[in-house]
Amino acid sequence: MSIRRKLVCILWLVTAATSGFAQSFQGGIRGAVTDPAGALIPGVEVTLMNEATNVPRSTVSNEVGQYVFSAVAPGTYTLKASLQGFKTFERTGINIGTQQFVNIDVTMAVGAVSEEVQVAADAPLLETATASTGTSLPNFVLSTLPNTGRNAFMIAVTVPTVVHNGNPFYVRQQDQTNSSLLSLGGGPMRGNNYLLDGVPITDLRNRAVIIPNIESVAEMKVQVNTYDAEMGRTGGGVFNTTMKSGGNDWHGAGFVQQRPQAWAARNFFDSQKADFQYWLFGGGAGGPIQKNKTFFWATTEGYKTGTPWTLKMNVPTAAMRQGDFSGVANIFDPTTTRSDPSRPGRFTRTPFIGNRIPVERQDPVGRALTKYWPEPNQSGLVDNYIKTDVLHDVADQITAKIDHNINPHNTLSGTFAWYFSHEPFPVYFRGTPGEIADQNNYKLFRKVYAPVVNYTATPTTDSVLTVRYGYNEFGDDCTPASEGFDVAKLGFDASYVNAAPVKQFPGFFFDDYRGLGASAASYNYKNKWISHNFLANYAKSIGLHNVRL
Repeated sequence: MSIRRKLVCILWLVTAATSGFAQSFQGGIRGAVTDPAGALIPGVEVTLMNEATNVPRSTVSNEVGQYVFSAVAPGTYTLKASLQGFKTFERTGINIGTQQFVNIDVTMAVGAVSEEVQVAADAPLLETATASTGTSLPNFVLSTLPNTGRNAFMIAVTVPTVVHNGNPFYVRQQDQTNSSLLSLGGGPMRGNNYLLDGVPITDLRNRAVIIPNIESVAEMKVQVNTYDAEMGRTGGGVFNTTMKSGGNDWHGAGFVQQRPQAWAARNFFDSQKADFQYWLFGGGAGGPIQKNKTFFWATTEGYKTGTPWTLKMNVPTAAMRQGDFSGVANIFDPTTTRSDPSRPGRFTRTPFIGNRIPVERQDPVGRALTKYWPEPNQSGLVDNYIKTDVLHDVADQITAKIDHNINPHNTLSGTFAWYFSHEPFPVYFRGTPGEIADQNNYKLFRKVYAPVVNYTATPTTDSVLTVRYGYNEFGDDCTPASEGFDVAKLGFDASYVNAAPVKQFPGFFFDDYRGLGASAASYNYKNKWISHNFLANYAKSIGLHNVRL
């Protein structure tokens, strides 16, 4: 094989490894085992046990006294080390966070194996085994800090250099677009990657397709500038989310929040209170399916809200709809265009008599449109129509995670997230003949399915293999109320009606008056964003080094 072909093969392998062996949420622990004199001790059995599930993993210190546990699920652990002729070493309360690799050196004291040296607290753990840094936001922080939309990603603004550039009101479950307008470390908005148990959940517009509810999140790590080489697909930073797991003990919590309409204030422009409502509910629970082997955690969250919106706008008066603009503006007859003798090179026109356009000169489409504006409910020509409408938003989310310990060398976990929302917009022509032509009369329907499967195998005491697969499907539909509208009713030519690819009320936009209809390109679509992700990592301890692919 020629040198050129060898280089091409190497480049292909590197590229394949970069795209296939990437993205991780698991952490790890490593260290050296020494005797009281500082001499390295090989052959020490080291066990790492999850304190919530009692699921252990074991390894043996190698020929240079090093032990390594890679691909460790985030959680709290107990570390034990034992060897004949030495007391058993035990350290409890070791917290391994999302993509956190910590060093804990073990010093073995001379004595009987039945004797123990327990370390309950020690100096803070230093993460020097990986280039990945970031700010960890555990569930306690996510659930304690003020959060209008209960959006875990929005708590990231407490991290330096994280800035939200969108509307702070639209950060609910249904607000994938606005919630993704985050800049990390000076990077572009929507230039970030979102991981759910190690699998990307971004669509082609780089939005997080689902915003996991706070009860389902164990920890979110915000990685802004420096993250491990295995992280990719980002021009800004990474939101690395670990979903909560169950344990041997049963836990659960629930909540309901309601804002009574009787205590709500009247809108300034309304004569009476609007039909305001707010219900937010959810909770989570989990525990063992089979103790020390199989565990689950499930959550739900939803809301039903009715939010009043009020708008002042301009609509044509009854006289203007008949073509009578007297006292409003000078209306010139375009058929009288001629040269202006008093201004060479300029033109002049003759106004309609009394600034009234004769009926026979009025465009039939224009006359047909006038019936779709509501009558003014205020005096004057400006801000002569004020209307309040109530937006009834509905959203629901369900998540579940199952962890199964197949045997001491193989573990499996599966996460599933589902979400649905129905989002209307304020229809200010509601209750009038023009309701169907209101430019806001459309609804967003969104639905997400996002399963994730993680498999971890330890074929030998010094190696570990992780394989994960994730799929997410994001249905993002916008349906106008006028869908199927017969455009011929407006008086358009039959050739135009037959050629129109979308049957709905057309969009008409005016400088000073409320528009009619909506743009079909912007407000009539049915999108389905689908993503498949297959990822794998392999780590092996070799001497003083831990090699990962």
